[in-house]
Amino acid sequence: MPPSMVAYFEKPEKVYERFQKVVKFQLTQKARLGLHLFNELPQQLRKVHKEVNAMLKLKAKLTSELDEEKKRFEKQKRYLAYMQNSMEMVDTKRTHKTDLSDAMSNLKKRLTTPTLSASVSESFKSTGRNVTITSMPKCGVDFNL
Repeated sequence: MPPSMVAYFEKPEKVYERFQKVVKFQLTQKARLGLHLFNELPQQLRKVHKEVNAMLKLKAKLTSELDEEKKRFEKQKRYLAYMQNSMEMVDTKRTHKTDLSDAMSNLKKRLTTPTLSASVSESFKSTGRNVTITSMPKCGVDFNL
């Protein structure tokens, strides 16, 4: 017979007391675990709810930023298409002139500012005095009063 069986048959009360101590220890451990889970689970649940809410807020923010970027991207695409279209229209209208005389005729067609004439000398009377203007723009306005 094994020694544990021999001890059981020699002093069964001692073995029963040991068995009761083990069972009591196991019950207190289970009770402590239950109490810990009872106290800890609501805190973990609150923590998980916080994390979920934070993730939902982050998702909403990122989706709104993504939508704004998509709108901006579409606007830039439309602008780029418009610019390419206008450049194509300019290229089709433009004739490639390499002759110097054509370039000079284009310069003559441009608007220019009026030039000052250094030899213009006009007199007019202003409150009984003679005033001489030595240079005056050619703009077609009569300054004689």
